[in-house]
Amino acid sequence: MNRTYEGAYGLVTEYLKNVPEYFIERPLLLLERKSNALSYYPYVYAAFLIETFEGVVNSIVLMTVALVLHNWNGLTPRSIFSLYLIFILSTLAWQSIVCFASSVSHRTPVVYSVLFMVLGVGFLFSGVCVGYDDMAPIWYWSYFGMAPALMARSLIVASTSSDLQVQMLVSSSMLNMSLDAMFGVLVASIGGFRLLAIAVFYWREYHAKQLKFKSVDWIEARLRSFA
Repeated sequence: MNRTYEGAYGLVTEYLKNVPEYFIERPLLLLERKSNALSYYPYVYAAFLIETFEGVVNSIVLMTVALVLHNWNGLTPRSIFSLYLIFILSTLAWQSIVCFASSVSHRTPVVYSVLFMVLGVGFLFSGVCVGYDDMAPIWYWSYFGMAPALMARSLIVASTSSDLQVQMLVSSSMLNMSLDAMFGVLVASIGGFRLLAIAVFYWREYHAKQLKFKSVDWIEARLRSFA
């Protein structure tokens, strides 16, 4: 369970740091878009490069502290490498989710609410707090596809070092998704949510232009009717 707490701390610090940065840059981004000086592709890509470096460094530091402060007897070098890799991939996938959530709305409270819900649901329905067999199907999207759930479960699976622990994982249905599959979903999330963020940015811009044109047409029609 300590591994889950460390993972939660790492993800919380990421969105508390990244969301304000997105919204500090938002007025300048919208201004540059109006003058066609910037595309959303390089903006999201630049954010990805900056956040990746920070996320990797933070993940290594937190995982190292966890290894130093806790008893990890029985772990092989491969298990330790897997723990670092899981922490890094989960952090990068969560950064992509934060980027996507920040593209959905221009209001900070809305973005924080969405991320808090995703984070809470992810850890609650990760298979650790609420087992897979006790979970309603409506929460399977979190169990199989969200970084917080995959992070919590994969950290526990990767640090399993005895036959008894493996039996406990099997009995709790935590091994119904392989570690390789969880790695694959995390890697896909890193790129997938960034692409969704770009698509949402362009869709919101297109929708705003359509509303603007409709309002202008409506005003002109009203003026013609009065004339």
